[in-house]
Amino acid sequence: MKQLVPIILIILGLGLGYNGFTKLDNNSSSIEIGDLELSVGDKGDSTQAYIMMGIGALLLGGGLVGLTKK
Repeated sequence: MKQLVPIILIILGLGLGYNGFTKLDNNSSSIEIGDLELSVGDKGDSTQAYIMMGIGALLLGGGLVGLTKK
């Protein structure tokens, strides 16, 4: 029972990190006309994506510490 909470933290951390990464990957659009390439990105979405990845990393670290602690 004591190992259940760290495992849940690890799963939540991985899921949140993955969601943040996909949000960061999908926040820009680009169009290419000949040799000219125009790209647009949303700064607010990228900030949210970095926050999600940071919280995911903290949850993952907390879960790993909880599993190794006796």
